[in-house]
Amino acid sequence: NSDFLNTARNAQYETRKEVLNFELWFLAFRFNFLVAY
Repeated sequence: NSDFLNTARNAQYETRKEVLNFELWFLAFRFNFLVAY
């Protein structure tokens, strides 16, 4: 069923996007910490 594959692919993409956003947030947080101190 192509709908199922599309749903799985979208879920995988959303998860990857959330992980990327978290990594960017973490890098920004660490950078701000280094600058602050």
